[in-house]
Parts: sequence; structure tokens; C-alpha cells
Amino acid sequence: MVSAIYYSSQTGHTRQYARLLAEALSLPWYDMARRVPAPKSREVIYMGWLFAGKVKGYEKAAKENRVKAV
Repeated sequence: MVSAIYYSSQTGHTRQYARLLAEALSLPWYDMARRVPAPKSREVIYMGWLFAGKVKGYEKAAKENRVKAV
């Protein structure tokens, strides 16, 4: 079961979407730049911004967490 939302935002838009989703799902939300990695047993949603056809920060998030949705 997903227990948190982690996000990375350059302009603030992804931060706003992460907050809205977190409120709708009653989950805590954390900025990837300022958070402590979740235990590997914890499943998370990752939200990031797009750059050159990739979701920025996904590789780091997937390495440190069990990402279940992007």
C-alpha cells in the first residue's frame, strides 16, 4: 500500500500537484531535496518534472524507495 508521496519540482507546479494528490489521498508528501529516504518496505508515489523525455529525479527516487506510481 502506498504510504507517501515524494516529489521534485523546478518551478513549483509539481509541488502543487503533489500537495493536491496528498490531500485527496490523506498521505504525507515530501520534497526529494529535503527528505529522509523511506524504508525500502515503504511504497511511495513519485512525482517529478519532465526534461529531455525523462521524469527528472526518478532514477534516484527508484533507487532509494519502492516507487509504485509516477
